[in-house]
Amino acid sequence: MILVMLDRLLKSARIEPECGIEWNNGEPVSLQMIREAVNNGAKEASEAFGDQWKYLVKEDRNNDYHIARITYFINHPEDINGIEVDNGIWRDRYSHWIFPNAKILDGHHRLMAAAYLKLKKVEIKYCGRIDVLDYLTGKTDVEPTDII
Repeated sequence: MILVMLDRLLKSARIEPECGIEWNNGEPVSLQMIREAVNNGAKEASEAFGDQWKYLVKEDRNNDYHIARITYFINHPEDINGIEVDNGIWRDRYSHWIFPNAKILDGHHRLMAAAYLKLKKVEIKYCGRIDVLDYLTGKTDVEPTDII
């Protein structure tokens, strides 16, 4: 796993926790919603939302579940690791392009919990451009902008 700066990961992935993340075409779950839920004694959900590899994604989950899942990671910050990150890709019949930004494949609940906890760094699994990784880790302060 690779330790990266949370603020850079969120910026590169174009995630603004104060605006929130939307699951299943619902209202975005924002940090303010999470703060209110935690202050009101939100329950936690340890059952994974789902991904493409190990867990079946259940489409019927509402924002109460997502807040409970984020609450789980707030209460168990040692589990905020292994966020799967790659780069955005666009292909057509003749060529492809790799974008200079992070794409979160799995770990949105963990990212929101990390933002809530104001963590400085998080551990990720990464398979993408080295220049993007160098920016995320702080090896360079130059944010990649070129599409390759």
